[in-house]
Amino acid sequence: GETRFYISLEDDLMRLFGGDRVTGMMERMNIDEDTPIENKMLSRAIEQLPAELYERYTVVQSAPFFLEFMHKHSNKGTGVAALAEHLGLTAGQVICVGDAGNDHHMIEYAGLGVAMGNATDEIKALAQHTTARNDEDGVAQVIEQFVLNV
Repeated sequence: GETRFYISLEDDLMRLFGGDRVTGMMERMNIDEDTPIENKMLSRAIEQLPAELYERYTVVQSAPFFLEFMHKHSNKGTGVAALAEHLGLTAGQVICVGDAGNDHHMIEYAGLGVAMGNATDEIKALAQHTTARNDEDGVAQVIEQFVLNV
């Protein structure tokens, strides 16, 4: 069956950018997961996002059909950094593995950032190492190589 994904923004965005402007963007972001032409619609909608949005929020595309809006100082990187600090670890002692835009900050933070074989080109370029795809046990390979030294 058809799966539909909708992007919804908080009320403060409506007030900040104006209802009609945000509503128009949201309508353009109504896309189907498996339709390549629809995926291009999300790319076009992202290009039309106002610069002020990026000043207030971290905006990442985590899949061809999914766009995330997060608090500017809340992302996987800040979460991993907080956990590392709590455990008494430095960034150099941390390995992070990811495949999409929402993994950017943690890959950047980690002493060893690893891209999955199925990762986006952006994540592969950012990472220090690339492993196998997620459906080929890529994370297990990273653990064996870098943690267990197998």
